[in-house]
Amino acid sequence: MVGLRRQFKIQDYDASGQLSLPEFQQCFDDLKVPGLCASEVEMIFRAYDKDGSGQIDEQEFFDALVGVLPSGRLRLVNEAYESLDTNQDQSLTLDEVKSRFEPSRHPDVKAGL
Repeated sequence: MVGLRRQFKIQDYDASGQLSLPEFQQCFDDLKVPGLCASEVEMIFRAYDKDGSGQIDEQEFFDALVGVLPSGRLRLVNEAYESLDTNQDQSLTLDEVKSRFEPSRHPDVKAGL
């Protein structure tokens, strides 16, 4: 899922949050998803292109794949994300995550493992 989301963003050249069929197919080609031929990727695309616009909306696509988080859990996820995104650019880098990680508080470290 992480790889697919990353590919979605890479193929979304205009940052519209939507992909056309060729862009969607390129995501699967780049990921080398086994067992999916072009016609099957097109069937997936058509199933998620609810309005027939020739575009798939990123948020709707991933919400349909993984479901929508309950509001309380979504609030916690957003709070954690905002806490980690120290430069407030709506993107997390490894350095931002590392700067906030405190390994001494991890249960395995506390247990001496």
